[in-house]
Amino acid sequence: MKKYLFIVMFFTTSVLFAQVGIGTTTPNATLDIVANNQITPANTDGFLLPRIDAFPLTNPTVAQNGMLVYLTTADGSNAPGFYYWNNLTMSWNTILDKYDADFYEVGTTSAPDDINDAIYHMGNLALGKNSAGYLLDIEDNTINSRAVNVSRTISVDGAYYGFSNSATMNVDGLYYVYQSLLNGIGDANMSTYQATNSNSGDGTHTGFSAFLAGSGNGSQTGLSAQINNTGSGRHYGVNLILGSGTGLEYGNYTNIVGTGNGNKYGYYTYSINSGTGGHYGSSHYLGGSGDGVQIGTDVQMLNTGNGNQYGNHVQMEMDGDGIRYGNYTLISGIGTGKKYGTYNIIQPTAGGTHYGVYSTVKKANSYAGYFLGDVYLGTSTTNGYKLPSTDGTANQVLTTDGNGQTNWQAPSVPTGVVPVGSIIAWHGTSAGVALSSEWQLCDGSAISDATSPMNGQNTPDLNGNTRSVSENTFSSSGTFLRGSSISGTFQGDQSNHLDTVILSSSTSGASSIILDERGNPSYLDSDIYISPSNRYEFKLEGRETRPTNMSVIWIMRIK
Repeated sequence: MKKYLFIVMFFTTSVLFAQVGIGTTTPNATLDIVANNQITPANTDGFLLPRIDAFPLTNPTVAQNGMLVYLTTADGSNAPGFYYWNNLTMSWNTILDKYDADFYEVGTTSAPDDINDAIYHMGNLALGKNSAGYLLDIEDNTINSRAVNVSRTISVDGAYYGFSNSATMNVDGLYYVYQSLLNGIGDANMSTYQATNSNSGDGTHTGFSAFLAGSGNGSQTGLSAQINNTGSGRHYGVNLILGSGTGLEYGNYTNIVGTGNGNKYGYYTYSINSGTGGHYGSSHYLGGSGDGVQIGTDVQMLNTGNGNQYGNHVQMEMDGDGIRYGNYTLISGIGTGKKYGTYNIIQPTAGGTHYGVYSTVKKANSYAGYFLGDVYLGTSTTNGYKLPSTDGTANQVLTTDGNGQTNWQAPSVPTGVVPVGSIIAWHGTSAGVALSSEWQLCDGSAISDATSPMNGQNTPDLNGNTRSVSENTFSSSGTFLRGSSISGTFQGDQSNHLDTVILSSSTSGASSIILDERGNPSYLDSDIYISPSNRYEFKLEGRETRPTNMSVIWIMRIK
């Protein structure tokens, strides 16, 4: 009787008041159940839904849409838990375990039940978006935010990695340990990868460490930065800032170990920008006041292979008209230490031919080496010489003082060397010897040699050409040389003889003598004859004195 009375009273109250309170007289909902003691509840304080061991064989209808049950045991693939009937999908759906089942505790297929559980997920995961194209796909467009933020406070010595990526490749192909693509047209500073290392500990600090191992033949890239921005602001593929600790600090440290035959790049930068700003494949800024060694780029190669090895390899194939620098070094500062734009040391014990600097430039009007400043050449700092800082004057020669200093001086004529302008006899044609470029025949020809101080003059005609002397022309088979205070004056062939003496018979006791230097006397058997004009003509011929001689060719030194 009490049971039925309670039911009647329950529904009567519901109809009258529209709210039912159990354990309370002031219900705050259609059904408000309050525990006997909220602070220290009993183990029976609660609400039990219908419990079933299996779902009904006959599905509920739309009238039961949203009906709740608790499945006590597994029914097929449905684990125990709270379920409700979804008449739209005609299925029983879980309430609490639906979302937890997307992650399992590591090593199990059970949903995590502790905040500290290590969990895993087999599908792609998206954050900040509703589609996941990668295992971890993050999209964040919030201003002044970080899509991924790793913050660590380290106070104990040891190795710590904010980001670690290990790749082992045993097949051919292209694999990027870290790839960042930064696009846009903004003028703000853009850093594809920024590493700020401000630790003060003495341990090793690594801004970015890439370790590649494997035997594949494909390209292997520890860090690849590709920037395609057109903005005029700064673009950083990798931006590294180091602290003030005394330990080793690597802005970028790459260790490549492998046996594959493919190309291996410790650091590879590919930049295709169209902006007017400066483009830097690699830029290093070292600041501070420390006394330790500071190295912008340090390359150590310990390979034993037979292939070509480049400590620094620059290849430029650009079509623009701007200046191209394969290697550009600018050194400034007020420090008093020595400064080397380029410093090369090759140990004498190293095999092969050694080239401290090797340059090949074959284009006309170009330079394999161009130096502005003093140049020192030698085998040591005490065995060599410094070239003069001026270019000297024409025809000067470079001389050394024996103490490492060279100067331009006028050439001196060593003992036994014929000076320029000397004329000597040459018998070379009979011996089949060619005349060297320092000498020229004395045949009246012009001297055409820019290196000769007599360039533009003519050699004297001494080897048999016709010469005009004292308004008379004479022909000779050669010319003797005589001493004089002035060089270059010619004289004719003179024998100082009387050609003709004429005595007139028309005047008694009187005579007239005519001396003709070049007459045409009549030759008879005797030296005296009477001409038809009744004049006595006497022909007195002088005789030339010429010793036995041999013909030679006169030559003159022109340089």
